[in-house]
Amino acid sequence: GVPVTDKLLTVAGEVNRPTTLLAPVGTSYGQLIEEAGGLRVSRGYSEDELALVEGGPMMGRMASPGGVVTKTSGGLLALPASGPVVTQLSRDLETTIRRGRSACDQCRDCTDLCPRHLLGHELQPHTVMRAINYGMDHDPRSVTAAILCCECRLCEAFACPLELSPFAYYVSIKRALREQGWRNEIHKTADLKPHSMRDFRRVPTSRLMDRLGLAPYRGQNAPLRTRPVQPTEVCIPMQMHIGAPSIPVVHQGDQVKRGQLIAAIPDGSLGAAIHASIDGVVAEVGQGFIRIERRA
Repeated sequence: GVPVTDKLLTVAGEVNRPTTLLAPVGTSYGQLIEEAGGLRVSRGYSEDELALVEGGPMMGRMASPGGVVTKTSGGLLALPASGPVVTQLSRDLETTIRRGRSACDQCRDCTDLCPRHLLGHELQPHTVMRAINYGMDHDPRSVTAAILCCECRLCEAFACPLELSPFAYYVSIKRALREQGWRNEIHKTADLKPHSMRDFRRVPTSRLMDRLGLAPYRGQNAPLRTRPVQPTEVCIPMQMHIGAPSIPVVHQGDQVKRGQLIAAIPDGSLGAAIHASIDGVVAEVGQGFIRIERRA
């Protein structure tokens, strides 16, 4: 019953004052970097040699200073642009799949270490790569099992010795299934039985951090700052959720209060209501966003 107007985010990595902030939804990432003391260039990196990652180093995505805090934001990392994390997250999907077709040797390390496979899910990344790479006959279930992938990226970030990406195959398959309107009616299991080797195939966090080039940040503290971020304006996206984009119910020039409804769920659709995150004036109702300025 309480609208989501703020998010707690950790800002860490190559910043001068790693910190955890309470920021209104719609606050720019550029302002969060400023709140963390700006980008750190003392370790030999220039600002042009650093990149921003929204979320974590495994399941995050590339971001820019113009990006904004959403309901699902959880962190912001400034990392070397030449490092493994940024390199992997920046890969073009189609190019990554072509690399897999040319180099996969079917070692099955991706399957042996896949967390979902070890939990007992019907997910075997190496069989999907084999089917697609070589055009072999395959059980359709092994392909549609892509929907079970949690996109943790362990297969490409740690498991594959050739730095290939079964993850990219699964993302591509998920996209194709969505476009076809495919609905999951076959991969529903209530009695999962974990793999007998699960306890012996867990990846040590320290080794994963070393592989990702994150060892310099091990033990980095990002204490919670008690004073909330006070942006002069917020730009709130109309789609921060599963389902249809929300429909604005305010107009340019309207006065709004924090917590006030500014966009509603379309009739008959899955969606989420969106509320103002600061007191102010609606400065712009754009294509897919509402910009609110804080004014006296």
